Amino acid sequence: MDIKLESPYDFQGLNAIYNYCVSYITETTAENGENLTPGRWTNRLFELSFMLFRGNNLLRNKNNVLDKLKVVSVYIYVYKRLCLEYDKIIKVSDFCTFIGISKSTLYNWNTVNYIYDGIGNINNSNSVIDNADYTGENVTAVAVDLVKLIAEDNEATIVDRMTESNNNPIRYISILNHRYGWNQTDKGTTAQKALTIEEIRASIGLKSIPDGQKKE
Repeated sequence: MDIKLESPYDFQGLNAIYNYCVSYITETTAENGENLTPGRWTNRLFELSFMLFRGNNLLRNKNNVLDKLKVVSVYIYVYKRLCLEYDKIIKVSDFCTFIGISKSTLYNWNTVNYIYDGIGNINNSNSVIDNADYTGENVTAVAVDLVKLIAEDNEATIVDRMTESNNNPIRYISILNHRYGWNQTDKGTTAQKALTIEEIRASIGLKSIPDGQKKE
């Protein structure tokens, strides 16, 4: 394997990492990686972490220090894409397993200035970012809180799973209630009654399920 990540914005290198992961999952899993249980999915990420990130300098800068901007890039352009490709819920624990760092390390980071517009595109502006690893022009940075970004994507992927027609929303609503206050009028203040399955389906635009078609 000869994969390099010259800078946080080395999209050729990021795409090579992503393609390597897809190839590995396809080759080592029946049905090309589809229908992986959560435990087996986490184990694939663990295996890939040893092949890609642990014991090498792929995520380190020229001073051999963990490069936070590279970590952000790998999250956006590799891990998140893998979760979307294989229909997996995005988790901070799985991401840390994938890149081989502790959750406490990630939680202790402050925001980083990153050339990102929230959907994976480089920002265009009239200023140049002060970033030694990037030599492009006419770009600007935004402050990215990686833990917050992962939490937002975690919520979004849980909602995606909940809204799939073959899933029972009650499997996911308790998580959303607990983590993101879905059954509260204002998070941290007055709580409403827990939402029923039909109320959940109505709120997300799904029709009621006939009794004979409901899954337990």
